[in-house]
Amino acid sequence: MSPQAQRGYTLLEITLGTGILLLIFAGASQVLTSGDSQVKSNRVRLRAAEDHRRNLDAVANALRDADLTTLDGFDDNWTSTSPIFSRVTGVDSLARTLGETMQLVWRPNPRQVDGILAP
Repeated sequence: MSPQAQRGYTLLEITLGTGILLLIFAGASQVLTSGDSQVKSNRVRLRAAEDHRRNLDAVANALRDADLTTLDGFDDNWTSTSPIFSRVTGVDSLARTLGETMQLVWRPNPRQVDGILAP
């Protein structure tokens, strides 16, 4: 048979082609796996940021009408896990009318949060 009459691929060519395709697929799989873990990590960070914003909004709303002279429960560094205050409920010509004493209490979450090692 003449070389021009032969058609098809040799076993070596098929083996090399298969090996190259497997390397390409392995690389693509690694990229997709890495991207998926990055997406999960970003979702956890976004959820934590949303929770922090929501919690800070709740604290700000609770303290918005607080009378500064009634703030208590802070240490020397002005930090507190349970500040005590009274809200201003009205004002007349003589003084402010204060509502009942309120206390904000921080409570840790004992249950595991997805993606957070130590909540």
